[in-house]
Amino acid sequence: MTSSTAASTRRISGLLSAGRAAFIVLLAALWGCASPAVDRHVIDQLPPLQHRGASLSVADVADRVPSVDLLAVDEDMRQFVARYTAGQDNSRLRLMSLHQAVRGEGGLDMQYDPFADGTAREVFRRRVANCLSYANLFIALAREADLEANYQWVEVRPQWSRISERVQVGLHVNVSVRLRDGKSYMVDIDPLPSTDISGSRQLTDAQGKALYYNNIAMTALAKGELETAWLHEVRALQLSPDDAHLWANLGAVYRSTGQHREAEQSYLQALELDFTEYSAMTNLAVLYGLEGREEERDYWLERVE
Repeated sequence: MTSSTAASTRRISGLLSAGRAAFIVLLAALWGCASPAVDRHVIDQLPPLQHRGASLSVADVADRVPSVDLLAVDEDMRQFVARYTAGQDNSRLRLMSLHQAVRGEGGLDMQYDPFADGTAREVFRRRVANCLSYANLFIALAREADLEANYQWVEVRPQWSRISERVQVGLHVNVSVRLRDGKSYMVDIDPLPSTDISGSRQLTDAQGKALYYNNIAMTALAKGELETAWLHEVRALQLSPDDAHLWANLGAVYRSTGQHREAEQSYLQALELDFTEYSAMTNLAVLYGLEGREEERDYWLERVE
């Protein structure tokens, strides 16, 4: 569980525009979290998706979900890094130069769009990104510049939005760069008020890729493309089986096909990993309400409150 202690940070450079430009801050502390591990055999044994008379199994994921390299760079990206960081032995100067080149008008002039998913190469050419695809780009470029850069999960105050008949909560990812002097910096395209941040933790590359597939799954779910949603959510869980919110999202897909028991088990798995997973609680309350299980519904509504 992530600590609720507020982050203490120092801003290094200003914002280009309110709430949407990339920025960088020095991290004073990082938070860790611990949860029970999920046996990977559990993923292999997930119940098939039953939809419109067809059945999808975990075995179908490998054939129907294309593999991507989120952090691959090409020659244009290598030349970009060399142009702005060549000859700088100081790692902090390389970081600052690279950051300015990515965000500045004389460089990529990166713009924010909450729906702009993509790989590092796609974002480099498009110059529009959301928090995750920006992280893909910056990590790829930073590593090319011989900097230690990683995905970072930021624990934030829940922000809800309605998409079709569903309510969606936004999650936030940015980049942590650790320099040779031991100091860590946080690079972000969509800065949040410090009062909205309660903690952070570093993610592996596999977890970053899991979030990429999760985004595809949730977009498909919003469009009613349930097979695509299920396949990509399972792929996300194969990469990061211990992330509670992925289990909650898998439950949402199962519920959309009327597979209530499978949905219930997914929500409960999420809560076993993180007993504060409010999305799983809310979805359980909805599920039990649909089934007329009033006492159980009321219990989870009270927990959410």
